[in-house]
Amino acid sequence: MTSKDLIEAARLRVWSRHPYIGAVLMSLRLVEKPGIGTLAVDAGWRLYYDPEQCVKWGIDLLSGVVAHECWHVLRDHFTRMPPPAYERELGNIAQDCEINSDMTIAGWKLPDGVFPKTFGMKDGLLAEEYYQLLQKKAIKVNGNGNGVCSGKCGGCANNPREFEDQPDVANGVQPIAKIDQEIRRRQAAQEIAQAAKGQGNVPAGLAAWAERELKPPTIDWRRQLAGLVRRAITAAAGAVDYTYRKQSRRGAGLRHYLGGNAPIMPALYRPVPSVAMILDVSGSMGGGPAEVARSEIMGVVQAVGCSLDVFLADTQVSGRARVANKSDVVKLGETLGGTDLASSIREVNEMRKFDVLIVLTDGETGWHAPGEIRSSVIAAITPGGSEPPEHVRFVRMTR
Repeated sequence: MTSKDLIEAARLRVWSRHPYIGAVLMSLRLVEKPGIGTLAVDAGWRLYYDPEQCVKWGIDLLSGVVAHECWHVLRDHFTRMPPPAYERELGNIAQDCEINSDMTIAGWKLPDGVFPKTFGMKDGLLAEEYYQLLQKKAIKVNGNGNGVCSGKCGGCANNPREFEDQPDVANGVQPIAKIDQEIRRRQAAQEIAQAAKGQGNVPAGLAAWAERELKPPTIDWRRQLAGLVRRAITAAAGAVDYTYRKQSRRGAGLRHYLGGNAPIMPALYRPVPSVAMILDVSGSMGGGPAEVARSEIMGVVQAVGCSLDVFLADTQVSGRARVANKSDVVKLGETLGGTDLASSIREVNEMRKFDVLIVLTDGETGWHAPGEIRSSVIAAITPGGSEPPEHVRFVRMTR
């Protein structure tokens, strides 16, 4: 039996045990790559395999590795954990922990697999959660990697191998288009969900993934925020005033007929709208909510479409920085005190007439009274936070 025969046999074995993933499993395009010592899948769903290693592993271990790689593709780790937000190799290890937690329950054998228990973590978490735990544990990934695919599962895990960018490495095997990938992944999710309702042996993590995948699409909170800010800015930009610093076009026309006796007429002008952000750094925002809020500052900047004056606030304003890019975020210090953003909103409002104030908070705070603030106030509430009063428009941030 050749190595390619072994790969095909392993794929059939995985399909016989988990027929509901066939739409993805059978779409993986095989590419022989001697010397890599393992298997790897790129972002185009090309499955690279080392023929010598396949023979060494044999059908049992090889089937487990094929299933492992297919799980990376199914769970869309390529989209979920992009660099630089996630360090490549540590992210790959976190993904392996998510996958191998299910692989054990499903009865697959793996060569030198990395499991949550390897790092003292519990089963059943998402790769993003494992990543945070691994960071806290200060896990160091050595140059040779760890785990079933040497910590280098390929571009599908956002950890591409060095050969994936070489033009001739795929031996003419073309990648699968993104739209086709999405169709087949969704087909697999539907079949997984159906199997989970019956007597199928669907691993819990895979069933949970399918449920999330098939949920109706939610509105991106950044789009909602951008829409609210645009409406507020449009209202502010629509406001006009008169100035004698510019010449009125009507005045020029009158001078044509009246000469020096023509009255001086002011011109209309439209003020440039200004936007500021108040970041809640009170005690209730410690840990998770604060990290979410800080990580999303640039999301707000991009949604608004301009740089912002960002104020740190708890019971009073404690810091200020102009934020236009990621490097500016580090200018913001940290304080964790009491919570009364109402006074901070009033303080910022008195500093300057901002057209729009965006408040990033968990909602565990007091708020200004209706009509008290000249600026349009929009709240961005962290996941699980409390809603503001009715007179404050808000969006709920989602992970």
